[in-house]
Amino acid sequence: MLSAKKQPVLLPFGKTIYQHVKGQKITEDSASLVNIVLNNFESEGLKVLDIGSGTGVIAIMLSHYRNWQVYGFELQKQLVQLAEENNKLSSTSVKIIEQDIRVCNESYREFFDLIVSNPPYYKTDGRISPNVERRISRLEETCTPDDLFSAYSCYLTKKGCAYAIYPQAREKEITSSVSKHGFQIVRIHNIVAKAPKIVFEINRI
Repeated sequence: MLSAKKQPVLLPFGKTIYQHVKGQKITEDSASLVNIVLNNFESEGLKVLDIGSGTGVIAIMLSHYRNWQVYGFELQKQLVQLAEENNKLSSTSVKIIEQDIRVCNESYREFFDLIVSNPPYYKTDGRISPNVERRISRLEETCTPDDLFSAYSCYLTKKGCAYAIYPQAREKEITSSVSKHGFQIVRIHNIVAKAPKIVFEINRI
């Protein structure tokens, strides 16, 4: 059972949200993805989806900086609750929904102009954490690249745009998955970090 203990995280605009002490930590990946999206989209009134929203940090920042209708899909119930609490603390209006993206059906079917995701991107081989929240947030057991881009295909409008962040070492694999699900890569944004990352900007073929 995950510890209920939380620790604060100060956001760039002065609000404080919380993450679980024993859960997956907020990293610079989130801020990098948000900055790339904000630098490429200034339109008002977009309907935006954050897949795998976790603590809600990406959705909250997008909602703060833009007049967008922002939603977050999260599989883990305790993270849905945490993201809802963080949304209130941040005075934003994100709608967090408990949703398994591997099940694309009428249980929750809307279309979005923009989809973003900082998905779990470590393979399930090697050492496995006994902490369920951290494991699901880090490992691809519930969200492979094929799962993610299949969900993009399900929820993205015909003229919509989407972003996803992955380690640079997986560029060839991710490119193949993107193409398989009917998308094309518009641009690749490189992120300088301890382990280099790539943000894929994609739209429908």
